[in-house]
Amino acid sequence: LNVSGSSLGGNNTDNVDNLGLKVKLNDMGDSMPQFALGLVYKKASGPLADYLNTALGTNTSSTDVYAAASKIVNIGGKNVLLNGVLRASKANQMGLLDFGGGTTAGSKTSYSIKPEVSAEIFASDNVIFGAEYRAQPSNGVTATDTVLHQNAAYDFNVVYVASKNFTLTAAYVSLG
Repeated sequence: LNVSGSSLGGNNTDNVDNLGLKVKLNDMGDSMPQFALGLVYKKASGPLADYLNTALGTNTSSTDVYAAASKIVNIGGKNVLLNGVLRASKANQMGLLDFGGGTTAGSKTSYSIKPEVSAEIFASDNVIFGAEYRAQPSNGVTATDTVLHQNAAYDFNVVYVASKNFTLTAAYVSLG
């Protein structure tokens, strides 16, 4: 996240480092989706993360926990990958703006469980069209939730699979 033009001075690039673990619980069957459990440790760094930590008392790290279900179905002769996730998270903007609402009275510091859904349509053997939606927690620190308020994130994408080792992806992404 580049926050150039801000009054934070110096290096205005924030980062989120992620370290994850995902365990597949079963194989996908004809009528059974594949289920998985996972966790992702996230650590925010940079001037904006430091500022929010100092000004609001937000945390610079947290761990998301999630459960996912995936299934390939045939719709109109095309394979469609459907995926649903329930994620417990404290992240503000997926961790780019730290975690939790901080120490200010009225802020939200506990985990929120939010849904994520995606669908990818295999238009041909090597072209895929898809969309994703992700609800995000609002850890606002005021009664009207105006600080650290988040809208849902979503994207639309198209993927060209040139080989098993090379793909091209174009996407429109809104982080909320």
